[in-house]
This record gives sequence, structure tokens and C-alpha cells, in this order.
Amino acid sequence: MKKWRITTLPDAEADIEGIYRYISTTLFEPAIAGNFVARIRKAISSLSQMPERHRLYFNEPWRSKGLRVFPVGNYVVFYHTAPDTCTVFIDAVIYGGRDIDEILVDRLD
Repeated sequence: MKKWRITTLPDAEADIEGIYRYISTTLFEPAIAGNFVARIRKAISSLSQMPERHRLYFNEPWRSKGLRVFPVGNYVVFYHTAPDTCTVFIDAVIYGGRDIDEILVDRLD
């Protein structure tokens, strides 16, 4: 079984840092923030094996572009793969209650 390399794009890294800041400073739960971010990073790292196991995002044009999605708690991780280089690109980590399509339009179009 081949091992895929994972690259977290700058917007997705900013998303993860924002999640930590929100939970830590707004909700005043730094320990929970650290644990949750670790959970997100562990879920992302699991993509090094069989990254195409998660479903394609259901909306166009992202489905046709191969954007995949999976949940971690109340957040959703979006990523795409480059099979020719065995690379997984983490595009975004977004709170599931937000207008996801609007955010994706701003970032991925």
C-alpha cells in the first residue's frame, strides 16, 4: 500500500489556527482547544493511507474537480488528491454551520 504525502495549504493552516484561537480565547478552553486541534491533525494525517476513501463533495463545480470531504466534530475537512505525485492537499477546515459553498467560492475558484 502506497503512502501519500500530505500538504496543508496556507488557508487550511489558518483555519486550524483560527479554530484553536476561538476555542482557547473566546470560549476560554485552551486545553480543549489543544486537544481538538490535535484531533483534527490526527484525522488529516490518516489521509496518508487510502485518502480517496472519503466521499466527493456533493456540490459542483467542486465534485467534478475531485474535492473530498469528511467531518471532524462540528468541522469539515476539504481536500483533493494528486495521484500522479501521491499528494493530498488540505484545502480548508470549515465549521459545518457556516455557508460552506460561499467560503469555497472565495477560496477555490
